[in-house]
Amino acid sequence: MKKKSGKAAVLFVFIMMVAEIFAQTKTFSYVYDASGNRIERLIRLRSAEVKDTATVEQPTYTDALGELNIHIYPNPTHGLLNVQISNMPENQSAQIQVMDITGRLLYNKTADGTTSVDLSSQPTGTYVLRFVFNGKTSTWKILKQ
Repeated sequence: MKKKSGKAAVLFVFIMMVAEIFAQTKTFSYVYDASGNRIERLIRLRSAEVKDTATVEQPTYTDALGELNIHIYPNPTHGLLNVQISNMPENQSAQIQVMDITGRLLYNKTADGTTSVDLSSQPTGTYVLRFVFNGKTSTWKILKQ
């Protein structure tokens, strides 16, 4: 009976030692953007540092407006915002408008597929993107960093 408990104790000590070594050699930290999205995972090893950004994708925000699917990315943006429209009926288009927080119109364009909105000349802040199609409206808050 004592042999079994002795082996169990040795096994327990071994597992605790391995866990302690692993805990000391590897730590994780995360980087978040202003919206709370994780944009980077940092793995620290005892002798090296590895950045793992391949698994973090820019979030794509999606909305349905009638039969259309709207995808907006990246948000927050550093300047270039992509608006992708899926299922657009032939010979029809939608209106894309961007306004600052005071309601001043900064961008107004007709779109029927993927459109890039360039906010790089605008200051950092919050903007409103309005998407209008066949009398229906979808409104988005855009953050420019």
